[in-house]
Amino acid sequence: MELNEVTSIDVNEVLSTSPAQLTHKVGVAFDDNMEPTVGFVIVSKDSPQVRDAASRMRALGIKRQSNKRTKIDAKTEDGAEELDKIMQKSDFEIALAAVVDWFGFTSNGQPIPFDPKMVRQMFEVRPSWREKVSADLEADENFLKRSLPSLSNSPVENSN
Repeated sequence: MELNEVTSIDVNEVLSTSPAQLTHKVGVAFDDNMEPTVGFVIVSKDSPQVRDAASRMRALGIKRQSNKRTKIDAKTEDGAEELDKIMQKSDFEIALAAVVDWFGFTSNGQPIPFDPKMVRQMFEVRPSWREKVSADLEADENFLKRSLPSLSNSPVENSN
């Protein structure tokens, strides 16, 4: 059995834990044991900030499609490219909303406090980092506590 395999989910834990409390580390640099040493701390898709960002992006899309002047014809090359840019912007904003902290980032050798504006800049310079956040955001198992039958159903804390 893989360590990340979920074998059960405690319903009481699900109902008593706010989605804003569920976090996961997304590494961009790792030590020799493949533990993340630099990266971002994200909240789940169920957290208020991610849900709000997704709702805002959907509302913008609906407004755009409702307006005859800004409506996109996805059947054309230009329309498909424009739609792709809008979808990328949506993914970007949702990933950005999910990041609530970071670890391992320094300036001149000194740790620096979390700054969402700097995360935006990092995601613009390093799109692959945004893609890592988006991929981990989509994996619900990153935000679940695991229970393993071989441990008498005692919860194993999410080590992420």
